[in-house]
Amino acid sequence: MGSRLGRVAEGMNWGIMSIVLVVCFNTVSPLLREATKGSRGKDFRMNPNSVMFLEEVLKYLITLGCVVFVEVGEGKWGREAQGGAKGNRRGRWTGLQDVLRLLQINAESVQAYMPFGIPAFLYSIQGALLWACLRYMDPASYQLMNSVKLFMTGTMQHVFLGQRLTSRKLQALVGLALGILLGQWTGSTAGKLWQLTPKAYALSLTCSLVSSTASIMLKYLYRERSSFNEGNMWMYGFGAFFRFFPLVKSVGGLGGLHTMLDGFDSIVLLMLLVSTGAHLFTAAVVRFHSPLTKSFCTATAMPTTALLSFILFHQTRSIQYIISLPIVCFSIVRYATSGDGLPLDTPWKVLP
Repeated sequence: MGSRLGRVAEGMNWGIMSIVLVVCFNTVSPLLREATKGSRGKDFRMNPNSVMFLEEVLKYLITLGCVVFVEVGEGKWGREAQGGAKGNRRGRWTGLQDVLRLLQINAESVQAYMPFGIPAFLYSIQGALLWACLRYMDPASYQLMNSVKLFMTGTMQHVFLGQRLTSRKLQALVGLALGILLGQWTGSTAGKLWQLTPKAYALSLTCSLVSSTASIMLKYLYRERSSFNEGNMWMYGFGAFFRFFPLVKSVGGLGGLHTMLDGFDSIVLLMLLVSTGAHLFTAAVVRFHSPLTKSFCTATAMPTTALLSFILFHQTRSIQYIISLPIVCFSIVRYATSGDGLPLDTPWKVLP
């Protein structure tokens, strides 16, 4: 049975699997967040800072387990044989010592993995902005505005990675812009022209900018470090550190931490698990594909999110929004299939 599962795992395209899971998770995640709103429609019935902190802790523990699993599988950890060789069945078990050694902070680990604190800090800001966005917009509107990340990520890859913007890509970006503007237009030529408030647009655009910057930085760090899981472990550890202080502030100090789980129920727990899975597989897409592929994954979830938000929450959409969906999706597919991707050995133009 074990060998059969091993053959299945070896034959599976984990890159495509990660992309599919990112699309699925990003479809469900904003819907679950919408389901946790209170009766007033803006405030959430639980503390978002608690959710973000627990996400980072859970991701840290999962990646720590992945590091241990990989190291044991490669024979680097495990039993220390009497003859001195590792990986032998006989001898003294040293796995716990290896885990403790992994968690130790020394000059070598600081130099290698301290830079992962930069994207961790940016993602902590992006997470807070995301929850703020969802206070002022429904899931379908958020997904549409989330497509702005394609512009920012594509521009950054052109500037920092030297990726050429072909005429086909430019045409796709123009179509994407028109689709987003059409989807947000109220249909009126006077009075209120756009669906959302200026504050909602400002939050959404800032969230997209921070997310794109973090993705580009993370791709650079993955490129420079060989250990994907260990890099993630450090990043999520930094993420838990950065999100702990807003949590303490939100509950009124260290003495209020016993209230951090107030409002948690089965929906919130499911949202926590789905969001954790989305972040883990998104990191895999960034590592093994590109930041732009990650943006395409999150944008592709837009049509299904719009459909499910209508079914679950009876949130009707304007005719402009319905027309904008095929325009945006076609533009995304056109951009994704335009070719001229960045080779893995292409040097970075600006980043050190």
